[in-house]
Amino acid sequence: MAELAEADFALGIGKFDRAIELLTSIISKKPDQEALYLARALAYSKKGDYDKSIQDLRKVTQMKNPDAMFEAYNMLGRIYEIKKDYASAQKAYQEAFKRAKDPATKKILEQWIADMGTKLQKRK
Repeated sequence: MAELAEADFALGIGKFDRAIELLTSIISKKPDQEALYLARALAYSKKGDYDKSIQDLRKVTQMKNPDAMFEAYNMLGRIYEIKKDYASAQKAYQEAFKRAKDPATKKILEQWIADMGTKLQKRK
């Protein structure tokens, strides 16, 4: 699909608005493709539009594909952390942990979950 290749290229060279435009067009034709929402969420987050990124990632979590859900929760954790919403970040990382298959990934997520707990404690 030429549109998808162009969207990937646009994302890779930092033309986030163009990537979002193309991905939105593709999603309108194929709304059941988790990878498209993940890619658009990445473009939104790179652009700094975290709320729209969160919307796309939440959509992916509702689609019930375990691999895509892992990616979505992992990205959600990072975005919530950027927004300094450490409680939501911790919950997202916990959801990613539940779906992680690789022991090394689980270990990293355990640390991130603990880091969010530390940041939450510092706020009290």
